[in-house]
Amino acid sequence: MTMSPCRSVSRRRIVTQVRREEKRLKDPGHRLRVHVSIVTARNAPAHARKS
Repeated sequence: MTMSPCRSVSRRRIVTQVRREEKRLKDPGHRLRVHVSIVTARNAPAHARKS
């Protein structure tokens, strides 16, 4: 039986979080990076834009 896509993503997210925590514990000076994406109206379809 195969896993549902959502369950697979959840499992990967948990594994990633555990790895980050292990790295933080091994190296207290290790800093996490925050990734930010900015989405503007230019990415929206023309009918969804507000002038």
